[in-house]
Amino acid sequence: MTYEEVLQYAKGGLEVYQRDYPELITQIEFQKLVIEALEKQVPKKPIVFVSDRYDYPEEAYRCSICNSDNGEYLYKGQRYCDECGNAVDWIL
Repeated sequence: MTYEEVLQYAKGGLEVYQRDYPELITQIEFQKLVIEALEKQVPKKPIVFVSDRYDYPEEAYRCSICNSDNGEYLYKGQRYCDECGNAVDWIL
């Protein structure tokens, strides 16, 4: 089973819990955390842009989830974002 399949199953289960058992708040919150963690494991493509950080323009990369707002860029081939921990898909 792939991460994507587990994620879809977990999201479907969350909808059933919220509809049928609204009193199970702790279970729902736990399941939300599981979904969030699984979503981070599904690689997302980086944002490609031209950086003028140095004296010459160069191709640079940012996380498509958090946009690497700290001013740091992703290094080509980096597996996970340093800021949010999301997996990065380098097949551009």
